[in-house]
Amino acid sequence: MNLSQLKSIRTTIYSKAKKRVGRGYGSGVGHSSGRGTKGQKARTGGQIPYWFEGGQLPLTKRMPHRKGFKPVTKKHFTILDLLDIKSLDKEVIDLAELIKDGYVQDVKDGVKILGTGKFDKKVKLTGFIYTKTAKDKIEKAGGTAM
Repeated sequence: MNLSQLKSIRTTIYSKAKKRVGRGYGSGVGHSSGRGTKGQKARTGGQIPYWFEGGQLPLTKRMPHRKGFKPVTKKHFTILDLLDIKSLDKEVIDLAELIKDGYVQDVKDGVKILGTGKFDKKVKLTGFIYTKTAKDKIEKAGGTAM
């Protein structure tokens, strides 16, 4: 046996001759060539796209759409009021302490402090996001908001 007489594995095992359809009844795929009888899918060029829903309004047209360009990303802040901070008996408050003590859970994009109610406690706050009124009330009471 010579190496030049070896046949390629690819041609002997893996390849299969294409079935010739429409070549008479005796071939097994004559007459309608394996497409069944009649109907759109039996015709030439009658393939329908995978997203076609039989004339029903397509899903792509039923979905709501946005006009123009506006980023979809939105910040999710955990909300705290100044009244909540007033109830804490600490002079220096940061985010790590609030999480450790269990006052806030599930902090995604930070904690935002709102300026609701009266505030007269001198406190140092670090690592939060403040509304304008909250920052003014904290500074007016003699505290710092960083």
